[in-house]
Amino acid sequence: MVTSPIKPINPARLHSDLAAINAIGRDPATAELSRPSGSEAESAAGEWLRRRIEATGADLVPGPDLLAVAAIDAPVRPLLISGALAMTTNLGPLDGVLALMAGLEVLRCLPAPVAGIALTAGRAEVNPSIVFDCAATGGPMLTDSGRAIGVALSDTVRFDMREVLEIGEACGIEVLPLPRATNVDVRSDVRGSSAQVCTLSIDAATNRWPLDDEGRAAVTACATLLLNLVDAALAR
Repeated sequence: MVTSPIKPINPARLHSDLAAINAIGRDPATAELSRPSGSEAESAAGEWLRRRIEATGADLVPGPDLLAVAAIDAPVRPLLISGALAMTTNLGPLDGVLALMAGLEVLRCLPAPVAGIALTAGRAEVNPSIVFDCAATGGPMLTDSGRAIGVALSDTVRFDMREVLEIGEACGIEVLPLPRATNVDVRSDVRGSSAQVCTLSIDAATNRWPLDDEGRAAVTACATLLLNLVDAALAR
């Protein structure tokens, strides 16, 4: 089903970046992690991420929130990957940044030139066709065969769950269908738009610092599924 020549997710790079961004705002004495909205730590995390995005060759646009637009033509409604850099104390290393780190890997792994993707850490001044978000949720993502990546879709039909399950199977990832997503579930201001919302969730038990093997595997699987969903959406 996924036919574009995409590169695989690089787990070592993904987890190195996750560790680097989570060093920003971490108290060396207590190891507590906090990046309040509007703080110097949030600004520093934004600058760090901008440098990483620039290295992918994606176009950066002005403004504090919309971090990258990858060659979007005006008539095109982009795909939006939505995350957050601000976080309150000790919500876990994946809070907000899971979608951003996975989105950064997506930019790196798609064939150049990447077109039609926006990556945001706040309000998005774009009219997306579909919004992807990733999060560590409060409940376990367990199936009979083990841990899975939870997926929820909104009513607007671009993907249906059957297609998501097929894409997951094609890349070796078990998908656990979750209750319907809404556009208030994501961090970007897309309410009132006709965008479909696709939320990817991993087990909250993996959202611990430092990430153990189980947590790293969940993050890698989430990024891999996101990459393949984005690739399939871009091919339409």
